[in-house]
Amino acid sequence: MEKIRNFTLMTLFALGLSQARAVDVVDVVSKSRHFDTLTAAVKAAGLVDTLKSEGPFTVFAPTDEAFRMLPKGTLENLLKPENKEMLKQILTYHVVPGRVTSCEVKSGEVSTASGRHLRLTKRWGRVYAGMSRVIHPDIHVDNGIIHVVNRVIMPHPRGQYVGLPMPKSRASKTSCKISSSETNCDSVGDIVDVAAGNKSFSTIVAAVTAAGLVETLK
Repeated sequence: MEKIRNFTLMTLFALGLSQARAVDVVDVVSKSRHFDTLTAAVKAAGLVDTLKSEGPFTVFAPTDEAFRMLPKGTLENLLKPENKEMLKQILTYHVVPGRVTSCEVKSGEVSTASGRHLRLTKRWGRVYAGMSRVIHPDIHVDNGIIHVVNRVIMPHPRGQYVGLPMPKSRASKTSCKISSSETNCDSVGDIVDVAAGNKSFSTIVAAVTAAGLVETLK
């Protein structure tokens, strides 16, 4: 069912691109109602021209729901002019130079446009960037590729910037409602997703796989 929902959303993206002639990263996020917050943040950080340049870039794009999962007041603080450099560092941490499809991702660290390293993990065919999960992969544009993620990826080693509150964990599951007029998506993960995305659970993940319990726990 999730594959059907993903295919439908990707189809809507493709139709929107062909009609609006959206060809770069900024065109896509600014023309989709799922990325209003990301669009505002890119503008506030002064990254519009960068993300409209030749690239290529691989962008892990947080949805509006992903930004709403941040602790109260965090986004408002980041959008303040005095925090422009901090916001820029966070956004560029979501950008990897080059064009990397979900099929080409290998588990390991990659260099980001912020100068910091981001941990990518691939398990059971799913891709994770830091603690976020790719929920809609491989949106191709002329200057790169976009992978939609369900969490904002914070570059500080402890998951926060100094002066920002630590995000609280929040559990929910993917839910997409699609009609002829609109698409609503709220996505996080299930027990298997959380365990697979955390190397501390590598032993139990191996045991669950060996016991054939993956589908049961999902």
